Amino acid sequence: MNDLINNINHTFESLIAVLSKTTDDSLNKIPFEGSWSIGQVAEHIILCGNGIPDNKTEPSIRPKDEKVPELKAIFLNMDEKSKADPSLTPHRVDHRRDDLINQIMAIREKLRVIAKETDLDAICMDMEFPTLGLLTRYEWLSFICFHTQRHIVQMQKITNHLKNEK
Repeated sequence: MNDLINNINHTFESLIAVLSKTTDDSLNKIPFEGSWSIGQVAEHIILCGNGIPDNKTEPSIRPKDEKVPELKAIFLNMDEKSKADPSLTPHRVDHRRDDLINQIMAIREKLRVIAKETDLDAICMDMEFPTLGLLTRYEWLSFICFHTQRHIVQMQKITNHLKNEK
């Protein structure tokens, strides 16, 4: 559990650090056609990471982290591109850095509470993960970290592109 909480803390601190260094001007700037702005990437992270589908759970008969290697391989492979589900696509074009950071800090705290106070072995029955099926709470929290780490790299690439554009 401590490793998971440390991963949540490190991931979201890294995200906050990237956003904190982003100027208001570059936050909402689309770097190139087909890309999102840094603000839109942050909005997408907020949409994806604001909790896990665990209203209905069942006891698990498998290790709580069985699917973590697959999740890590999917989301930390930067050579693979994928389209976000339409329900998770950012819609705003004008973001404020402080608002995004405050929302991200609230999500970080929510995820830490889930990691500390719930049964991480439980299988979440509310939603299947595409191609992998049902996940444990531990796996959902791990997914959120890997997904966020992937988008931190994306934000860094956008930042570099915008700097080189000047």
